[in-house]
Order: sequence, then structure tokens, then C-alpha cells
Amino acid sequence: MYDRHGQLLYASVAEDEQWRFPKMDSVSDKIEHCVLHYEDEYFHYHPGVNLISIFKAFALNLKKGDVKRGGSTITMQTIRLLHKNPPRTYSQKLKEVFMALKFELVYSKKDILAYYVSNAPYGGNVVGIEAAAWRYYQKPSQALSWSEAATMAVLPNQPSYIYPGRNQLLLLKKRNALLKKLKDNNVLSEVDYLLSLDEPLPQRVFPIPSYAYHLASEIDHSLGKISTTIDLRIQKSVTDILEMYHNSFKQNLIQNLSAIVIDANTSEVIAYVGNTKDSVDGNRVNMIRRPRSSGSTLKPLLYAHMLDAGTISPNTLLQDIPIDINGYEPQNSSRRFDGLVPAHEALERSLNIPWLLALKKYGYDKFYTNLKDYGFHHFTKSSKHYGLSLVVGGGEVELLELANAYLQLSHKLKGVELNLASFELGKKVDVKRNIKLSRGSIWLTFDALSNVVRPENEDNWQYRQSQKIAWKTGTSHGFRDAWAVGVNPNYVIAVWVGNADGNGRTNLTGIQKAAPILFDILNTLPKGKKAWYDKPIKELKHVLVCSESGSKPTEKCQSIHIEIPKNAELKDDCPYHTKIYLDASQQFQVRKLCFPEDSIVEKSWFKLPLLEESYYKLNHPLYRSLPPFHPMCLSLELDMLDVVFPKNNAHIIRHSSEVSNQIVFQAIHRNKDARVHWFIDNGFILTTIGEHKIIWNPTKGRHRLTAQDSEGNMKTIVFFVD
Repeated sequence: MYDRHGQLLYASVAEDEQWRFPKMDSVSDKIEHCVLHYEDEYFHYHPGVNLISIFKAFALNLKKGDVKRGGSTITMQTIRLLHKNPPRTYSQKLKEVFMALKFELVYSKKDILAYYVSNAPYGGNVVGIEAAAWRYYQKPSQALSWSEAATMAVLPNQPSYIYPGRNQLLLLKKRNALLKKLKDNNVLSEVDYLLSLDEPLPQRVFPIPSYAYHLASEIDHSLGKISTTIDLRIQKSVTDILEMYHNSFKQNLIQNLSAIVIDANTSEVIAYVGNTKDSVDGNRVNMIRRPRSSGSTLKPLLYAHMLDAGTISPNTLLQDIPIDINGYEPQNSSRRFDGLVPAHEALERSLNIPWLLALKKYGYDKFYTNLKDYGFHHFTKSSKHYGLSLVVGGGEVELLELANAYLQLSHKLKGVELNLASFELGKKVDVKRNIKLSRGSIWLTFDALSNVVRPENEDNWQYRQSQKIAWKTGTSHGFRDAWAVGVNPNYVIAVWVGNADGNGRTNLTGIQKAAPILFDILNTLPKGKKAWYDKPIKELKHVLVCSESGSKPTEKCQSIHIEIPKNAELKDDCPYHTKIYLDASQQFQVRKLCFPEDSIVEKSWFKLPLLEESYYKLNHPLYRSLPPFHPMCLSLELDMLDVVFPKNNAHIIRHSSEVSNQIVFQAIHRNKDARVHWFIDNGFILTTIGEHKIIWNPTKGRHRLTAQDSEGNMKTIVFFVD
């Protein structure tokens, strides 16, 4: 298997355990001179048979009473090689004479010589001069020196007796004799002759290059010689990077890594490293084609489709609060909540809760169809089976599929037709993809992904001329898979780290393990023609949104201009701005029924639900909660108290043993000094002040929980214990 420039990438032994390359297309001048001067000086002058040589050999053998000389031409020797070296008899020799004459009528001298050097034995299990050149000199036959070519020419004469590492004096004598003959015939100059005599003989065999074992497993071996789209320099670089990280990761029992690099202009795969080089721990498994949990790598696709649908703008606030999905309580990787977070920031930080709730709004069945359009073919069950987990790794994807998905986005943004390439040079895959996205939504998505904070070793990347890239990481449940995928106008890079057997490991996350590899690969790639994508100005439009919520503005909120896809229409009005009434000092809320109307000030207020507010204000010190009510207007207030856990109608699973079955109930109150009284099944439990948490050991069945403050505000929920 060869790279795009004709350099050897990989070779494997034939079925008979011989190193044998396909027939050479051409033979170098050095090899031709050496072989002909040693084996058949009159090769270009006879019709396939040299009668003089045959008669001389017959006379000598008759005189000695044994076969001492064959008299065969290169054409006759080629006939013997192609017929697996039948026994040497006079009748066989006669057959070879007639076959050689016929062979010369069909093939040119150039082809016959190529057949000969491609099938001659070179010692051990090495057949053909190309395999021999790699095994003995680590280079292609075209690059052999005069001394090396002369050594190769004399080896087939006695391949089982004379070969590198054995009978060196005899091999040296034969080589030097041939070099002298070349000098005497004015093929070699005196200087070249003397320099060639000083070159050492090969002492051992070398391994043949094996830079693409896993790619070879994807290609039909019966093709023999294959030219691929791989760039050997980049393939070596990516391999070295993966091996460097592997040596570090395996100390934590992380054994397998894979990476793929695609030329984003031609769609051609230029680096394909399916796994590490170790011979154990699943190294032979091609992890580029092995389906694994996608982690968070599909969130950008949901973001782009929601932008196009007008379901969100880049600034839309998404909920980031504790949720319960049929007993499953998902978490962000930070184990923290923001209450509300802008959509572009939720993508950049790869938060889980906002995108689970966003997918619920968009529709998991619709997103399931979108993913099918990209060519993900391991989503084999119904959309209902995956549900909201589609966006956080509930389905499996291949690394190649993931890279191709981001490649499709890149092509769409450039406005060019997708034309996926085969691994084999010059071949295209007839694949039709119809991703229903606008260029505007892809631009906004890539813009957000280009702002993702890079790993520590990429600090100040702008000042080191590092390439700009839109990138995303992913981590599967249980720390089994770490992903990183990046795209710019020139390249798509995708990386996977984990264990082929599925074992999870601590700290096996996309940002810690896969992202540094992605950027090390990026920094070794040649700079492309375009630093970044052209902005599709005609595919975007400016709209007014609420400055704080990013939703459609109302008369209650201030507006700012942002860009959204041209055909998108934002659907939801801002839900967080409301009109409130304040006293003249604007320190207290009032109501018209309980306060002099001429002393009332009307004001628009950014008001969040109690649960969202409790988390939001921790990260936004400028956020202002609603002022308290004026003493003249104290009464039952709405939205003063809420239960954080459990949610209404939640099902709590109790372990059959008595270990860790206590539940921590939690509530929040707008007044930090409020007293909250707790009741379960109408029975009083206790009163809390400040931090409102209680611990209770539940019994099986349906329960009713009530939290009530001293002013009569209350919240009641029902939950079940199984």
C-alpha cells in the first residue's frame, strides 16, 4: 500500500508467508546494468535463448559429469520462476527454450526484466528485488546505490547460501567482482567504483514499513498494489503523536487511541491511525470503525438545527437546573448548575442539562431524523428508545462517521457539493447527503465552537500562529470514551481515546485526554490556503432580541441586535421580563390596591423563577432579585418557595439493602432568613432556617411532601418510592 506520493505505507506477507511485492512497473538503470552484467550480458541481443551459452554449459556439464552451469538466459530463468522452479532436467530445459522463445514474442525486454527481478529469490522468505530492498536497506529499489544494486544482483544466484548476515566474505567477493566488471565495461567511473567498494554489506533484515495496518484491514488485499490518499509524512506524524500519548496514558490503564485527518477541500483521508502499535490490549481492533457512545459530540448539530428552526438564538437563555427524567438525574461535568445560560455558552462549555431540555423542546424524533441524514447508521432502534439521551451519548457512532459529519458541515458552509472520497487514490464514493441546514446556522455554530477554551498547552495560541479551528469534545457515561473533533476550511481532525474492551478509567474525558492530541496534530499540519471560512452574509440577518434573555423582545425589555439564520423566525417572546410596581424609593414592591397610586413607580424587571434564580445569582453578582413587598402590602406572595428535590411525581429507587437509603429533601426560599416547616404525608417533620434540607428514610409507596413558610406560602409535591 502506497501513499499519495508513491511512498510505501504498508505491506504484509503473502499467504505463503513470503515477502513478495507485485510486479514492478519499471526497473532502475542501476539494477538493470547490475543484473544484466551478472546474469545475461546479451539479454538485449538474443530472442530469449542464447545458444552459445547453452552449448558451453552442456559441454562443461558433460565434462564434469554433473550440472555445473545452466546456460539459461534471464528470459529462461523468468520462465522457471513463474513455474515455481521445476526440477532441472534436459527435457525441462528444452521446454524452457521453447517457452522463452514464445515469451519474447509476447512481452518486451523491459517487461521480462521486471518479471525476473520481481520474482527472483533474495534469501530467507524474501522474493523480488523490491521486497529485498526494503528488508535489507529500508528503501525502495529505485533508491539503491551502485554497491547496493550489485549486492542485490548477486543474491539470487545462491539465495539459501549467501544472504545478508551469512557468508559475508563470499558475498563481498561476488559483489566486488561485479563492480569491477561494471567499471571495466565503462558503466562505472573509477571514482564510483572505489566509493562503491567502501560501502558495507547489509548485516540484518529490517521490518517493512507498517504505518497503516488498520487502513489495510479496510481495503481489499486481492488488489495487490494499492495507491491511497494518505500522506506518509502526516501519517507518521499522527502515529508518533498517538504513541507518545499512549506511553503516558497506559500508566492509567488507557490502552487504545485512534485518529483520522481529512483534507476538507478534497474530502480525502490523509491520515488514518486506527490504534496503537502494541500487540496486546486490543491494538488490532480498528477503533476508527468501531461504534462507541458519542458523548457530547453531537450537541453542535442540535444547536445548528435549533438555530435554523428559530427555536433558539445564540443568546437564548437555556435552563440549567436539577432535573429528574424517570428516576435519572443527569449532571453537568462540573456538577454545578447555572440556573440559566445563553445557548452559545452552553455549547462552548458543553453543558448537559441545557441541551437535554433543549432537545425536549426541539423534539428527539426530529433530531433522530437529522442524525440519520448525516449518515450515522448505528442508531438502529427507534427514536423513542434513545429519547433525550441522543444528545449526551445515548447512541453509538464511528470516528469516521463523526469526522464525515463535520466534513459535511464544512462543505455546506463553503457552498460546495459534498464528494466523499475513497481511501484509494482517485476513487470517489457515490454518497448523497442531504443535511437540512443553512449556511448561516453552520457559520454561527462554527463561530461558537471556535471560542471553546483550548487545553492548557494551547494558551495564547493566537500569538503562535496556530490554526483557527471549530472544535468539540465528548465523554461517554462511565468515562469509557474520550472524543475530540475539529474542523476548519482545510482539515477535519477526529480523535478517540479509551479501551477497546470498554473499560472506563478515571479522568478519561475528552478535554483531558483527546483534546491535547487534536491540537498537537493540528499544529503539525501544513497551513492551508484559507485561515477561516468566508462569512455567508447573505445567509444571515440582523434581528432584535431581548438583551438579557436572547428571546423575541417585548415592550418590557431592552433590545439588542444579533445575527440569526436568514430564514429563521424566533418563536418565543421573552418569558422573564415583567412589569412590577414600586414605591417612590424603589426599595419595595407595592400593589395598586394597597398603596397610593400617585406614589407608585412602574418598572420593567428581569425576574427569574425561584429555582433558576437561586443558581443564576451565584454566577451573576449584578443580578437583582425582586425587592420585598412594602409593609402596607404584605399578603400571600407567589413564587416565594419551591422544592428542589424531589420533583413532582418523581420515582425514587430504594436499594434492597438498608445501605444509603436516606433521601435529602431540599427547598429554596426568596427570603434567606425564612423558616420552612416540613410535612410528609401530613405529618410534621421539622423546621429549617437558612439552608432548607432535611433527611428522611422513606418507605415504599406514594408520599406527599409539603414545605410551608411562616407566612403561609407553601409548595406540595407527590413522589413515589420503589
